[in-house]
Amino acid sequence: MEKISVQGKIARGTRGASGLGDNEKFIGTIAKQKPYFKSAGVERVDSWYDGTINLKIESKKFKILKPDYIITAGWKPDITETFWLVDVILKYKDKCYPAYVYYPCPSSVKTHPDTIIELLAEEIESLEYGDTASIEFSNDKIKLVD
Repeated sequence: MEKISVQGKIARGTRGASGLGDNEKFIGTIAKQKPYFKSAGVERVDSWYDGTINLKIESKKFKILKPDYIITAGWKPDITETFWLVDVILKYKDKCYPAYVYYPCPSSVKTHPDTIIELLAEEIESLEYGDTASIEFSNDKIKLVD
């Protein structure tokens, strides 16, 4: 198993995951989904920020080959989604943070193209839109495609 690293820029999303967005139907989605992740045995859930970090990778798409967790959650009365989570390391400003790639699949709710990697991690105070960061993962879990 080989480790692969991909670099990108922190991008602004719809802000629905964090509850800061404008679409009332999707406000605070991560906080609503966390209990399902926790009951499925996902590690570190309590330390996550209630939002996602969006890493925009240039000229490549990612494809999940083997998620660490597959969780189906009826997190809202009219919405049931299946999520794939892949354990990764987020590298930002010479520090490493444990994180998960967060991928709703298949989903009519998913709003990002596969050039944006959504991450669940602890809150990183100094993180800003446009900053450079990278993630490291096993090549048997995620691959990059043109």
